[in-house]
Amino acid sequence: NLEGRDWPGVVAPEDYQSVQEQVAEALTQMVDEQAQPVFRRILKRSELSAIHLHSPNSGDLFVQASPGFKLCDELGREEALAPACCADGGFDATLPEMHGILIAAGAKLGSGKTIAPLHVMEIAPTLARWLGFQPANTASGQAIQDIWR
Repeated sequence: NLEGRDWPGVVAPEDYQSVQEQVAEALTQMVDEQAQPVFRRILKRSELSAIHLHSPNSGDLFVQASPGFKLCDELGREEALAPACCADGGFDATLPEMHGILIAAGAKLGSGKTIAPLHVMEIAPTLARWLGFQPANTASGQAIQDIWR
């Protein structure tokens, strides 16, 4: 809640960086019963463009729970952290257990081709090319090139 940016604005601009670093450090120090970190990734607002999450509505810190934990804001729940499985979502997409499979078939596609891992942002432009239309201007990513005949 930065003064002049957020309501009620309790953090003075001159204290912002220090408070942000203190909170990030406190989160970094959180460990479970086996002394394993509770958070896999903690990023400052200024670092969010690297993972395509920077916007005027981004939080001052971005955190991802380590595998086995999830952040929880369910009404009536007393604890903020709860046990989780990958099906709960919110995990780092680079984790192998978060990878998915894309199978495509059609007249314009090459037969029996295997492609390198792709980013989810490449799926919409690829489908648009396949179906013969331009994707929306808001779509990012490039069509996959090595699957066509």
